[in-house]
Amino acid sequence: MSATGSADKTTPYVWWVVLALAVVVLGTAAGLLFSGVGDNVDVRAELARFCLTLTSALLITGGLSAHLTRRAARRSREEERARGLTASLRELKAAFETVQVVRLHLQAHPTPSTFMERLGEIIAARAHLHLVERDVHLLRSPVREHVQTMLDYLDGLRDFYRSSYGRLRHDAAVERGAWARLEGGGEEEVCPTPLADYGSEVVTAFLSDEAFRAGAFSTGYQAASTEIYRALGVERPAPQQA
Repeated sequence: MSATGSADKTTPYVWWVVLALAVVVLGTAAGLLFSGVGDNVDVRAELARFCLTLTSALLITGGLSAHLTRRAARRSREEERARGLTASLRELKAAFETVQVVRLHLQAHPTPSTFMERLGEIIAARAHLHLVERDVHLLRSPVREHVQTMLDYLDGLRDFYRSSYGRLRHDAAVERGAWARLEGGGEEEVCPTPLADYGSEVVTAFLSDEAFRAGAFSTGYQAASTEIYRALGVERPAPQQA
């Protein structure tokens, strides 16, 4: 339990204790005060009116203070939740945009060397998604399922890298060597092995705008961001296109 929640529950009890002590102390003081007045004054009636007025004032003050404390604690929890959800939305967008940058580079130069160079960005996108998964404000939200769908999609690229590592490394080295000789004044033509030659459906779909837009990563992103916007009570902007 948070410190705010604990304070919210204990505050009313504290006020009741303070109220009781104040009544006792002030009641005693009033009794001593009225004990010295003349016989023409109805001490009991005056004392009763005094205690009634004092008790009413303390009840109103204590009740109002307890209400304001609970209200402030509730507002603090709501603000903390909004900050957490906003941070998760930011991480979700970062993951999507990072993957889009990887796609942009691979579409421009779909070779093993480019894939290996951009692998770190795919890992970074996974890290962003894991941060969204760990948001305590989303523990019972469909967002976690949608994020897991996005992670599963990236796992397909990771599995391709693992299964094709030897060939990727060899072909990338050949490509880098050809570029080095060309830059050194050679006349060698650089003909890198295209990723399409690897026959991976995952990579082919990743490079295709249409397939990526309809794929699990994009649809998972749209669904997850929609849920977070709904939780924030904010109207979702127009869908981000792949």
